Amino acid sequence: YMGRTPTTTDFRWVLMFGRSRSPTPCQGPAPSARESHCAWYYQNKLYVFGGFDGTSTLNDLHSLELDTMTWFPLRMEVSGFVPISRAGHQCALVEHDVYVHGGADTVQRFNDVYRLNMKSLKWIKLECSGEIPKGRYNHGMAQIPSQPSQLLIFGGSSGKEILNDLYILETQSRTWSPMKSSGSLPPPLHSISMSFINANVLLVTGGITSKLKETSEVHLLNIGNWNWSTVLINPPPCPSLASHASVALAGVLLIYGGSHEKSTLNSFIKVDVDAHSCTVVDIPMPDRGRQRHTLTPIHAMRLLVFGGWDGLKTTNDVYVFEGAQLLAEKGVDASRVNSSSNQIAPIRISSTPASTPGRAPPSVAAVPEDTTEAAAQPQSSIGLPSVKGLFQSVTDTISSALTARGVSSDTAATNAQQQQQQQ
Repeated sequence: YMGRTPTTTDFRWVLMFGRSRSPTPCQGPAPSARESHCAWYYQNKLYVFGGFDGTSTLNDLHSLELDTMTWFPLRMEVSGFVPISRAGHQCALVEHDVYVHGGADTVQRFNDVYRLNMKSLKWIKLECSGEIPKGRYNHGMAQIPSQPSQLLIFGGSSGKEILNDLYILETQSRTWSPMKSSGSLPPPLHSISMSFINANVLLVTGGITSKLKETSEVHLLNIGNWNWSTVLINPPPCPSLASHASVALAGVLLIYGGSHEKSTLNSFIKVDVDAHSCTVVDIPMPDRGRQRHTLTPIHAMRLLVFGGWDGLKTTNDVYVFEGAQLLAEKGVDASRVNSSSNQIAPIRISSTPASTPGRAPPSVAAVPEDTTEAAAQPQSSIGLPSVKGLFQSVTDTISSALTARGVSSDTAATNAQQQQQQQ
């Protein structure tokens, strides 16, 4: 940073005091490195499903036993209609069932819904009624606390456009309904984070806009009257970010990681709506930042970070943070950080390269405009198709990407369907 003093809006800096955090040691066969996956907590285990490993989309399922920090691949234990490999999908736990919605592979954006029973580990593809939303990925999905059988989705990308629509899935009747809302609606966004901070208030933070820029805005939806408003944050404002992850604890939103101006953030940020504040938390952090990772609340107010892109590679490491410590630690106003002090170090920011051999940069996903949805086949074990290049740079057109591989859009769609049938 050439001795420069950061400004009040520069969230690349945080008090570190030379400290760093090592990954939490785990045993057993860990999942392959991945990003844009989903994860959830159930009966003292973390579960991870799907994602993108830098080459292929995935549909494997793994569990991490938290008492012993031991990984288990769940292959023979899984039955039913396993979802097609995907990334950028969303998951939500409703009692003993996990619902998986949307996502994308190289040829399609999904609008399907799968249900995994956590007791039997049996997958079912749901036949839903009502006004079914467009296929999408990198959207938000959350269970409504006051209506636990209902899931709310917002935004995402259809591959053709960025969305800002709002839908509810009633899981008992398997019915989709579009929701009309009022107030200051968010613009079309994808790669957001979305969390309820109480029974009636939903926060949507960050994301990529239609101008392909990250935003720093915090949007609040009151589901009591379905009214949107933009949260006013006292200076310094939140950083512009996307592909981050958030969790609400004690009415405060905790955000970790994300992309920021072609860099990868490595800090926890606290958003306190009541105080209109957005501050960086001063605790030891991993050596590198993270984006397209998961941040999952587990037992005893702990938060578990798994996987993601660290600016140089896709990862499969695990970090556990104490939620109570994050809430108690004093936030650091970036304007107070003085780069001349030998006790204060800048946060480690990894610049994401424009291109990496063998891997397309996945900061903004784009997929071919084929809309055919291949039906999932019953599987006794999970197959992993090896279709390369899920995420292309936004500056590359789909046609040129396929032409470079010598494949037409129609051929790509046909090959994907044939792979699923063979599995």
